[in-house]
Amino acid sequence: MNHGVYIATKNRENDVYKFLDSLILNKSDYEVVLIDSTEPRERFISFDDEIKARYPDLKVTHFFHLGRLPSARNAGLDLKLNHELIHFFDDDVTIPSNYFEKIETFLSSHLDVDGGGPRIKGSYIADMNRKETIPLEILRRVQNIRLKCRRYGSVNRACKHYWVPDKLGSSQVVEWIPGCAMFFKPKVFESFRFNSNMEIGFSGYAFGEDMEFTFRVGRKFKLMSVDTTSIEHHLAPSPRSDMLFIASCLGATTAHMYTLFPDRFSKYRIYLEKLIEFYLQSLKLEDRKFSALTTSFKRFRVEFKREVKEKNWMDS
Repeated sequence: MNHGVYIATKNRENDVYKFLDSLILNKSDYEVVLIDSTEPRERFISFDDEIKARYPDLKVTHFFHLGRLPSARNAGLDLKLNHELIHFFDDDVTIPSNYFEKIETFLSSHLDVDGGGPRIKGSYIADMNRKETIPLEILRRVQNIRLKCRRYGSVNRACKHYWVPDKLGSSQVVEWIPGCAMFFKPKVFESFRFNSNMEIGFSGYAFGEDMEFTFRVGRKFKLMSVDTTSIEHHLAPSPRSDMLFIASCLGATTAHMYTLFPDRFSKYRIYLEKLIEFYLQSLKLEDRKFSALTTSFKRFRVEFKREVKEKNWMDS
């Protein structure tokens, strides 16, 4: 099976090198498509030269595309390279040496599956204050209770979603797949593209574009978690540590989902879930000010209402 390995990146050369170092340990047939927003031009050229020098035997299509994740991934797909299986990885992950072999074996025993994702090692949310305190201990317990009430791989009516934990367990049908590592059969892209309009708005940062895309895909194609392999997500620095910025991005993303699927999601459940989420996040702050909760929730509501009103959610 020929694998297309698509990576969107910008000014994170060292992360890409680490990924490629893990990739070349795989013996399967694959081609790398590197969609790169690295600037200035001189830095992009230097990066391209270094890739050729470090990996002379690796088949790489490396080109410049100025845009966020959705439009970058679409630009890679527009090359129409006819891969038998298309993978999307974040630039800050590493994969095991038998990754593609495991995926092929999984698909050979699940012929009706059109896409999926592996287990993931690494946390999505960095703890902003690791000091042991009573409020943080309460927070951990509340989070554990909330996690136990979730069905992993699903998206609830408040647009909240959790991936399958990295532990032993059987594969399962899922409603979404994390964008740091996901794969699809080519027929998926005959019907779907990533939502580049999520780059429009207050932030220009397409937060949750993986959930939005795979949730749409999962309503037509069968998606499953893969229980036989895991990747590591190393979490390179990003704007996700800015609480107000993330509040704005969440407002846009949930507005997209609510507007596309009004019968599937509840605006009031979305508001309640985000209120709880921002409260839990505010407990992690050094000063634990109540204003962090109120300001974040206000920012979320403003962006949610704006996106619903303007309806900038799909290309067509």
